[in-house]
Amino acid sequence: MTAFPRPSNCANCVMRSWKRAVGLAESIRNTVVAGVHGRLVESFAVPAAMQAVMMHGRDVSREAAVEILRRMIGGRAALIGQGERDEVQLLRDILSSVVRVPEPGPGGNGTVHVERTVGQILATEVRRNGRPGLDTSNSPAVTTVAAMGVKLYCPRDGGPARIFIADDIVRRQLLRDTRWATSRIDQILSRLTGAEREQQRLDGTVRCRGLSLPWAGLLAAARLWTIVAARPAAGRQWSVAVRCSEHVSITENLLPIP
Repeated sequence: MTAFPRPSNCANCVMRSWKRAVGLAESIRNTVVAGVHGRLVESFAVPAAMQAVMMHGRDVSREAAVEILRRMIGGRAALIGQGERDEVQLLRDILSSVVRVPEPGPGGNGTVHVERTVGQILATEVRRNGRPGLDTSNSPAVTTVAAMGVKLYCPRDGGPARIFIADDIVRRQLLRDTRWATSRIDQILSRLTGAEREQQRLDGTVRCRGLSLPWAGLLAAARLWTIVAARPAAGRQWSVAVRCSEHVSITENLLPIP
């Protein structure tokens, strides 16, 4: 007949294993995992240490526990990018939102509807127009994006281009199926450099509340552009060639030389 350990022995065994798991968690909680915030790594340290002790016993090595920790985090795609600030993630989610817009058909015959990201549409407008985002722009894609709460414009004082975001409309139109759907995105975006609260007309009549951001460097701030070349240009500026996430090469002369 099998002899079972006495309850007191079981309790002592559990306590020893628990103490080992706590010590192990303490030793692995500062493990660096690329793209994941340190606090999130720390929150996974205890369950990883407990699993390590259960699988390998109290003599389990720290290296084995770290491997279990990395597997736990690596299997959760939602944790990627948690080291970024909320305002950067939110801006990228807005600019990478996909919308269907009308474009001329092949050979200029008829109209076809294609999918473009908001950032791609605005970047194309910057290339196409010397003064991007003027109210007189007749681009159907720009008009479509404006109806969804995002407008590219130049201030009346002749300043550099800015992007206006009507937060209520954007939240309903572009972010309704995201974690930002019930968030005060105006407060989050206001943390970005150059953010200003203002009102703009999106359809030429009704003024909407929101905030604006400087266009220069905006896609880079959202980590949607990668600089591939740069050279000095006239007027103490850089001529910067970038690669957009939608694989569109663009040259912009908006970055001042330090």
